[in-house]
Amino acid sequence: MPRPDFILMTSGMTCWYTGVQETVSFLKRVIPNVPVILGGLYATLCREHAVRSSGADHVISGQISLNPIPLFDLLGMNSPSAQPIPKSDDLVPAFEPYDRLEGIAIRGTAVLNSTMGQG
Repeated sequence: MPRPDFILMTSGMTCWYTGVQETVSFLKRVIPNVPVILGGLYATLCREHAVRSSGADHVISGQISLNPIPLFDLLGMNSPSAQPIPKSDDLVPAFEPYDRLEGIAIRGTAVLNSTMGQG
């Protein structure tokens, strides 16, 4: 596998921050000198804590669009070669590599309309 220019990492529940720390530490050991960019729920809700203790090189808070170019500009990094970004509806997990799969984790996003339930 070619060496990546950077690693984009998400984070889930804030109480799992130690898992984020361990993952960042592992990535830095296995793929040294590659910037780790952390985003996600923990990075958004506990930004100062994530900056101070996650070990990531950059912490991005809030929602990031599917167009990553502003992210690279924000970080002062060169943008990768232009490649089409798939729509999230087109992304399908690959379960074929598993001989036996007893369970999966699913993460989704819900958008609530403020007029729901009215009239």
